[in-house]
Amino acid sequence: MSIPFEVDGVPALFAESSGPLRAGLVFRVGQADEPLARRGITHLIEHLALHDAGAAGHDHNGVTAPDFTVFLTQGTAEEVRSFLAGVGASLRDLPAGRLPVEKEILRAEEAAHHGDDEMPVRRYGARGYGLVAYPEFGLAGLGAEDLREWADRYVVRGNAALWITGPQLPDGLRLDLPEGERQAPPAAWAPLPVTPGHFPGPDGVVVWDTVVPRETTATVYTRLLSRELRRTLRHENGLSCTAAADHTPLADGTTRIVVLADALPDKQSLVLDGVTGVLDRLRRGEFGDADLTTVVEQHGDELAQADRRGDRAPRQAADLLLGRPPADLDTALAQVRAVTRADVTRVALAAFAAGLLQTPGDTTPGDGWTAVPAVSAEQVAGQAYPSLSVPAHHRVIVGDDGATLVEGGRLTTVRLDACAAVLAWPDGARHLIGADGSEIHLEPALFHGLAAALPDLDRRIPAGLRADMAPRDPKNIPRPRLVLPTVRLPEEPAAPSPSPAVGPPPSVRRKYLLNLALCAGVLLAVVTGVVDLAEIRWVTGTYPLAGLPAQLLAMGLVAARGGWALRELLRLREAR
Repeated sequence: MSIPFEVDGVPALFAESSGPLRAGLVFRVGQADEPLARRGITHLIEHLALHDAGAAGHDHNGVTAPDFTVFLTQGTAEEVRSFLAGVGASLRDLPAGRLPVEKEILRAEEAAHHGDDEMPVRRYGARGYGLVAYPEFGLAGLGAEDLREWADRYVVRGNAALWITGPQLPDGLRLDLPEGERQAPPAAWAPLPVTPGHFPGPDGVVVWDTVVPRETTATVYTRLLSRELRRTLRHENGLSCTAAADHTPLADGTTRIVVLADALPDKQSLVLDGVTGVLDRLRRGEFGDADLTTVVEQHGDELAQADRRGDRAPRQAADLLLGRPPADLDTALAQVRAVTRADVTRVALAAFAAGLLQTPGDTTPGDGWTAVPAVSAEQVAGQAYPSLSVPAHHRVIVGDDGATLVEGGRLTTVRLDACAAVLAWPDGARHLIGADGSEIHLEPALFHGLAAALPDLDRRIPAGLRADMAPRDPKNIPRPRLVLPTVRLPEEPAAPSPSPAVGPPPSVRRKYLLNLALCAGVLLAVVTGVVDLAEIRWVTGTYPLAGLPAQLLAMGLVAARGGWALRELLRLREAR
């Protein structure tokens, strides 16, 4: 049972337990609140606040989640008092001198943990809860003033709650936090254009994601779904080692449910069919009463155990910040036991209707699923800049409204009025990320004439969307590779029977003409600047023509080859 109290105007809960004394200071701010161009600002503030908050050897930590940030501690009553006072003092006066060090720590942390989860971007785009899939782009450009402005809005007294668990509530607690107001949760998710939808993903795994309103039945449905997946895919058919469902309550009033099932290359279609089959059965209400009874009882038992350990207090404190009164154990158990077959079927139908399926490799689901569009439907008006490697098929178009990347018949467009961030490197490269998750990389060295267009594009970027990136190692800056067409000469016909000499066959003349045309084309491309010999990269990653002598030698060889072809053509003409 949780007992409400207050510390210096901050709402708090105490849950008596037999374990150690633990405390968590919760703020209603997280990754989903950040602009993409400032991604990482909350995490950086968390690290700075913890630097001087606890004594050496004292057990404390911080967590920056999608919609909450928590400062955690465990220890004696004096250690807990000292930690909470230290966090408050640090938040009032962030140690700006630690910025370079903490930024490097966060970069190292991200390099070790950041994955490639595409699902949040597919569902939410580059905003709100979709931001959890992106790196912390804002770190390089964040300064002390940016941090102070963000902290003054979010990490304040009116936006905080406290929970404490342990044998008894310590006295003398203080929370001298800056003044401020409660902040609303991130905007509710926008439904996808088409659901239930599917899109291709990497081999070896099936992922299904959905969002439903937050309620007790959603938790029961998730547990039943996980039970059915394990039974079907692992125990009965031996198709997956991992086949499970999990759920996360979100601050916007929804619950996100995710299914993951691994698959061997030759079993991917069977695993996909197994996952979609379980989803179909549950939305049709095809599950046993005994299974529903089992998951309800298991959930009730876990709630009771969590209450005895004080483990329900963190969620209850977060609910205080959302205006949700924390339910006592009896109420929570009654809500679980009241879930019926009809309730689960209702949630299963809603979950399926909002679902998004990531299929492995080239597999596709059966009827009832619609492919999620992977290309843009329009392109911006503006100047086209051809690729230096594949000029006939690849180009970027830059105009007043944004940019479009053309790759054969595939279009990707990011409009400036629907842009989430523009990443900017000192060497001139730009990376545009649309609010829908579309991305275009503008590399000046890869597109003819693009470098001259980027300053004008920079001037049109809306305020707050530019994220300045750290300088790149010159070795990591891409260079164009000249791609010459492969010419296959027609096979010469079989030798005719002896006859009077009539000159060489036509294929010989065509061979010389092709040689002359290719050499002339290469020379023209170099002279006009379409191709820069210094930027041609060999397969080993080196640039063999970076120096002037090598360039002159290469040009001489091409010219000599062209001269030879011309001379042979003239000789053939004289022989006719």
